[in-house]
Amino acid sequence: MNDMKNPLQSIGIWGGLAAVVMGVLALFGVGNTPENQETVMRIVLAIGTVVSGVMAIYGRWRAKKEIGTKGNQ
Repeated sequence: MNDMKNPLQSIGIWGGLAAVVMGVLALFGVGNTPENQETVMRIVLAIGTVVSGVMAIYGRWRAKKEIGTKGNQ
């Protein structure tokens, strides 16, 4: 891994960010108004968390370049 890429080009970074967003939404109770919306939102948040976690792991596994900016070289 000698090449570098912008952090926003990393699937691992995007997966991690998605996981954080899903966690924050769940923490603040997004979708907890009517009972049917609560169930749907709980399922959507759970699926989103799983998918984003898989993205982060897969992105890091297949990575060919280091993450950084031009100033980090």
